[in-house]
Amino acid sequence: MRHRVRRTSAAAVAVAFSLAALAAAPLAHAADTLPDPGVDRSLATRDDTVVKVRRSSKKAPVEIGGYKVSGALAYAFGKKADFLYVPPVIKAKPGEALRFKLVNEIDAPPSNVTAGELEGEQMMVPTDLNMHTHGLITSPCSGKKQGDNIFLTIQSGALAKQSDAHAGHGGHGGHAGHGGHGAAAAGDDIEPQAKSECGKGQLVTLKGSADYRIGVKDNGQSGMFWFHPHIHGFSQKMVNAGLSGGIQIGSLCDGKHLMPSDQERLCKNGSPQIRERFMLLKDVQLTKIDEKAKTAELRPYDIFLGCSGQGKPIDYSKVKGGCKINGAAGKDTDLWLFLVNGARYPTVEMKPGAQEIWRIANIGANASYDLVLLDEDGNKTDFQVINIDGNYVAKSVTKGSLLMMPGTRADIVVSSGRIDGKGKLQPFKKDKTFQFVQRQVLSGTSTFPAVALAKVVMKGDPQAKATEMAEFGLDPATAEARIATLMADDAVGPVGKKHKRPEACKNKKGLGNPTVVFKDGTVMGPDEDHSQSSGQTAVIPLRFGNSPNFDKFFINTNGQGAKAFDMERINLCIEKGATVRFEVENSSPIFHNLHIHQSRFIVEKVKYETGGPDERPNRVMAGFFKDVKASGEMVPVERDTAPLPANGKVVVKVKFPEQGRFVYHCHILIHEDLGMMQVAEVFPSEE
Repeated sequence: MRHRVRRTSAAAVAVAFSLAALAAAPLAHAADTLPDPGVDRSLATRDDTVVKVRRSSKKAPVEIGGYKVSGALAYAFGKKADFLYVPPVIKAKPGEALRFKLVNEIDAPPSNVTAGELEGEQMMVPTDLNMHTHGLITSPCSGKKQGDNIFLTIQSGALAKQSDAHAGHGGHGGHAGHGGHGAAAAGDDIEPQAKSECGKGQLVTLKGSADYRIGVKDNGQSGMFWFHPHIHGFSQKMVNAGLSGGIQIGSLCDGKHLMPSDQERLCKNGSPQIRERFMLLKDVQLTKIDEKAKTAELRPYDIFLGCSGQGKPIDYSKVKGGCKINGAAGKDTDLWLFLVNGARYPTVEMKPGAQEIWRIANIGANASYDLVLLDEDGNKTDFQVINIDGNYVAKSVTKGSLLMMPGTRADIVVSSGRIDGKGKLQPFKKDKTFQFVQRQVLSGTSTFPAVALAKVVMKGDPQAKATEMAEFGLDPATAEARIATLMADDAVGPVGKKHKRPEACKNKKGLGNPTVVFKDGTVMGPDEDHSQSSGQTAVIPLRFGNSPNFDKFFINTNGQGAKAFDMERINLCIEKGATVRFEVENSSPIFHNLHIHQSRFIVEKVKYETGGPDERPNRVMAGFFKDVKASGEMVPVERDTAPLPANGKVVVKVKFPEQGRFVYHCHILIHEDLGMMQVAEVFPSEE
């Protein structure tokens, strides 16, 4: 394979780093108000780390966007640590494991759960807890300790104590009877730990706490990931209440993420010589706001609400970090805040001629972001995308906007200066002020408002000289290996090999059997017990849809019908190591967001049935890209989330390396909670 020769044209160097910026990351100036969440290595280096979850109250509020908020949920890393809306970023190296005890101290549902929802039949309850590490390819099973097992239910230890003390009249413990997989009442005697075997043994209910061991495998992933509870029926309520945080795996300098010459320039003793910032995006709705006391309560989250200040053109000076909610009870005080690291409209100050890596993660439940960087005249300013969903791209991609649907992560490079005619970075002569904004996102009946997320000040220096630039991209050998892996031939096995249905791929009576996919390409329908190999990569159709009034959502897998989600029904059974091509059709007039646990995939095709990405509501899709050109080849971008255009289709190719039971779903969490999720199980290979 031929490799592109480095050029010094403006087009080539616009994707690169300033050599003058390769000093150690500077300390924040007084004007720089973006909070740094910090990092926590204890989960990867110790066996006794305790992660606690608690609901905030007026006596013990949590800080959110400058307000002391009651009714929210928050994490604390450590027995005596503070409870935080944005906890420290969990940091681990490939090959380590996250080891911790997750303690459920929730004494009542968060205040964004309404009385009507408490009466409904839910798979779990709003005080249950578990932890999912989004994006990590890791086993959902880990012996007596828990892996990334979303079928685990940790009941509230606080409610159990109340129940014991008040004979079942404390808190919300009585609602536990609605558990969809045998959840017991809070006062029942439940074994403190239970074995989490792959398969049906993953349906585990514990009381108060669970010990976790989640392997961080050395499988090429490096970058941003995140964590959140995966409680069906209340996932979006709990994430909107505050339960999410970031994970960083590896470093820019610990893998082959750079050209060899750039590795020497950008890294010293294994440490990046360029400033890196975390930018964790969360949105929250608040009510009963007291501006004098700076107190508020979490309000029931509603994606169908509108915000003031959304006329065209948008005046971003009136929507700094959030907007007032229209037409809601208490509309004079209710706010919809869009926060960066928990802060409302912070300032990011950059040095003259500097380059920075912004590690952005959408760790909210429902909101999609159409991110742009606007100059003082309102024009878009390009940045470079170098990592998507914890996977470095083969060559950085210059973008003027970026689509960030729930769960998506991206590392971008922002330059403080301009590229001159010689392809060098020229610092500004005077200070320049930019706005990092979320443009309005429309999807059917829901609207995510336009909001200025942060002010960006690029400092000027009339004496500064232009500096050389360095390209950013994978080293050639790594790029070649990735291309060979991702573009492997679709002939996967011998034709005509006979199979019978594995025992692991049988549901209990009344639930029907799942479709089975074997590693050699065999597809066995739900009504079949025998089949023969085609020798080609299996193709499985998925259809995402909803009821006419949008109160129910579903996935139709391989023509099995739009059935309501059932935690005990396996819909798709896959042999370990198999590669599957999913043809995902969105029959809805709104977009969705594909996410498959325990895997990553490449997007092979995007089809816009309504005319193209510029059609409403698909306009935001213009910020999506599926491959990049490097070394003369179009190299697919590996990811774990992919937008599904309204009335469109996406084709993805995915390999399943981990045994166990997990789910695939829409990662707009309100859609997931309303049924747009199904169960997959990977069974041991026959070989």
